Amino acid sequence: MALRWLLLALVLGWNHGLGARGAVEAGFLAHEFELTLESGRRLEVAGPLFSTQEADERHEWALSPIMSYYVDEGIDARRFDFLYPVMTYRRVGEEYRWQFFQVFNTTGSQNQEETNPKRFSIYPFYLQQRSTDTNLNYTSVFPIYGKVRNRLRRDEVEFVLFPAYLKSRKADVETWNYLFPLFHLRKGDHLKGWQLWPVWGQERKGTTQRTNTLEEVQVVGGHDRWFAAWPLVLHQHSGIGTTQEVKFDAVLPLISRQRSAGRDSTTILWPLFTVTEDRAKGYREWDMPWPFVVFARGEGKQANRIWPLFSRVENTNLQSGFVLWPAYKFNGYRTVSVERDRHRVGFFLFSRKNERQLESGARRQRTDFWPLVSVGTDFDGSRRVQFLSVLEPIWPDNPSIRRNYSPLWSVWRYEKNAKTGRASHSLLWNLFRWERGPELKKGSFLFGLFQRETTPEGKRWRFFHISKGRKEALPADETKR
Repeated sequence: MALRWLLLALVLGWNHGLGARGAVEAGFLAHEFELTLESGRRLEVAGPLFSTQEADERHEWALSPIMSYYVDEGIDARRFDFLYPVMTYRRVGEEYRWQFFQVFNTTGSQNQEETNPKRFSIYPFYLQQRSTDTNLNYTSVFPIYGKVRNRLRRDEVEFVLFPAYLKSRKADVETWNYLFPLFHLRKGDHLKGWQLWPVWGQERKGTTQRTNTLEEVQVVGGHDRWFAAWPLVLHQHSGIGTTQEVKFDAVLPLISRQRSAGRDSTTILWPLFTVTEDRAKGYREWDMPWPFVVFARGEGKQANRIWPLFSRVENTNLQSGFVLWPAYKFNGYRTVSVERDRHRVGFFLFSRKNERQLESGARRQRTDFWPLVSVGTDFDGSRRVQFLSVLEPIWPDNPSIRRNYSPLWSVWRYEKNAKTGRASHSLLWNLFRWERGPELKKGSFLFGLFQRETTPEGKRWRFFHISKGRKEALPADETKR
């Protein structure tokens, strides 16, 4: 609240509106108004440059395009952007993340074990974690020496003078690399392997058992893999000891083949010709070569594609297609409860997204004509239109784009609340603003020098700071014109 009045003090003179609350209505200089699509108020100062907004338990302010700050007290969330996406700060509860150019970053979290690890990174040169459990602490100074945990898709990684020596662990499997990636040794539960890349490598794992959460014994399949002159000669046999065995052999680029109970695939002169029979999903596919020429027939998949001329691919839940890619592209998705589709022309020059809830029939739609206009309609029928929409069609659901950049070029905004009947227009950053509702019509023009308000009590005008009192009460239908 204090920040709002500080911003108001930047305005040279006060120009109070006609409403009972005496809101400031000075157009481009400063304009305070009630939100249309939700309950709350917003203040905009110096056109698109300064703004504050309060809605229920959410508060935000922005100095566009330099910085913005957002608070949601309901979920204890904070967001701060500085020259987004150069520097950002995000916090929800005890979890937070701060980053600068995605190189400098620090994170903190709270877990069930209450170890509360905190990380700091100058990626990839310096990685650090500190926790109340000192066994989880680590420090990495790349490429000299380091040990990290639960990063790089591994449970643990340790290196010395990388690539001279690197050791990693994932579950029970440990790998020792020397002159990475040329030579490695690997050991685990019923597992042994080694490689001298790219000359030769092999790995074998026996069938094992494990007990799941239902105290049932589950068979874990083994595998047998080797290569020679990688990637020319390859052999993989996985799922050994189970009903899901898969065999794959390749002598590239001459031939490769995969065989399993549910799927067979053969490629000749890779990637020129591939034929696949998927018995599990119920279709046969021909690729000549994939992904440029694809044909598929069967209950599980129907496909006709000759890239970039045309494509039409369908299965039980998904649809996709294009004509003269990327001139026109289509994607669709359907489940028992929801149906979604998106049509695009020239990537994002034109985009239309539709979503329908099959049980209620409610629809949500978004249409973008880059860089001119974005139009959105929600499930309840509420509508929002923005003229000049530069980044929104590319990142359509990004709240940081909306706070930091949208005010700069949204020269005309229209909003309509289908539940309350309220609607508003703003042209040239409130140089002209018009609002209407079931019992209100209100307009302001040219820095608030011209104002008009109509309520059930009558009409009121204001010209160059001279007000004209309310007239006698109007008929109910007069205020809705």
